[in-house]
Amino acid sequence: MAIVTNELWTRGDFVDLARRQRQFLGVMLLLLIANAAIPFVQPAQQPLVRAAATLLSLASLYFVYKLVAAVLPASSTWIIVAYFVLSFVPFVNLLLLVYLNTLATKRLRLTDCPAGFFGAKMSALEALPEDFTVTLTV
Repeated sequence: MAIVTNELWTRGDFVDLARRQRQFLGVMLLLLIANAAIPFVQPAQQPLVRAAATLLSLASLYFVYKLVAAVLPASSTWIIVAYFVLSFVPFVNLLLLVYLNTLATKRLRLTDCPAGFFGAKMSALEALPEDFTVTLTV
C-alpha cells in the first residue's frame, strides 16, 4: 500500500523520528527481557514479573503509536489507526513492527547518518545543519 505525497522533512523531523525509534526499541527490549525472565524467577515472584510484562505491553502500544505518527505523513490518519488496530492481532503485529522499524531506519539513512540496530546516533543527527531539508515521496 503506498500513499503518494511529497513531504518536506526538516532536521527536527529526523531528530524526532530517531528519538521515537530509540524509545520504541528500548521498550521492546525491556519487554523481551521481562518475558524471557519469567521462567527463571522463583514461582512466588512470577506473578509480579508477568504483571510488569503486561504493563510494558500496554506501554508499548503508546510507543508504537508515536513511532507510526513520526514515520507516516500527517495526512494518513486512517493508516495510523489501522496500524494501531492491527497491533492487537498476534503475529501480524510482529510483521508490522518489523516493517515500521525498517521504514524508520530507511528514513533516517536519508540523512547520511549511520543507523544501526538501535537506530541512528542522536549526535550525528543533531550535527546536521539547521536548514537541512529532504523531500520525501511517501
